[in-house]
Amino acid sequence: MIPFAAPIDQFWTDDYHRKYRYDVKVALSHDYDFNLKALMRARPDRIVALDEMIPEEEKEKLRHIAPVLFLSWHGEDWRQHLRRTARFLDRENEGERWLLRYEEKVESVLHHLPHSFQQGKLISLSVSPRGIQIWGRRAGTVFYDDLKIAPASGVEQIEFTRYVEAEQLAAFDADVIIVSVMKDHLSQMVWERLQHAESWKQLHAVRNRHVYLTQGGHWLSEPILEHTANRHELLLQEVNLLFSAR
Repeated sequence: MIPFAAPIDQFWTDDYHRKYRYDVKVALSHDYDFNLKALMRARPDRIVALDEMIPEEEKEKLRHIAPVLFLSWHGEDWRQHLRRTARFLDRENEGERWLLRYEEKVESVLHHLPHSFQQGKLISLSVSPRGIQIWGRRAGTVFYDDLKIAPASGVEQIEFTRYVEAEQLAAFDADVIIVSVMKDHLSQMVWERLQHAESWKQLHAVRNRHVYLTQGGHWLSEPILEHTANRHELLLQEVNLLFSAR
């Protein structure tokens, strides 16, 4: 189901903008008053919103427009979001079929994972101009929950992401590292410096050549902002591409 009204101009929503910019009839913004007036004119049948990101007084205003589903962003995972949204939109069967297909894809990907990847403790890194970012337990749910790969020490204490210095990576004691590097010049420089750092060379995963570099852009979007069924399916596809070609 394509929303009649939605914001699609955030930096992490390029995929949605390319696919749906002509289908979303009412473009929302990041201003409560603007959105409220736009929704009052649009008269939607139902509204899906994020619980923690909307003040109580704004929630009441939305309830006067249409029935609202408030999803708990931190209290529930993406599967719960999908199921609750499907129920709210009278699409429970479609939601369950989607999840079944997803689980089948997980089983397929498992056949392509190398033994070292399945048996080792993992950290996932993103490299950008701001530095090195470790993916936490919830951001890496495709690895840790779906593919049943053990997180490295300390990953459990990070919900979504955390910036670290090269010298801090040793404390995670990872057997396997997956790295995604942005394509801009500054990110490439950060990655180049990291590879030449002595602390990087001494890492267990680096010495055993268990470092995997992915080119997929979906690793570089903000996981806290895109904790969605769609994005995790795309990540799963990228894991499959990364290892099926080996």
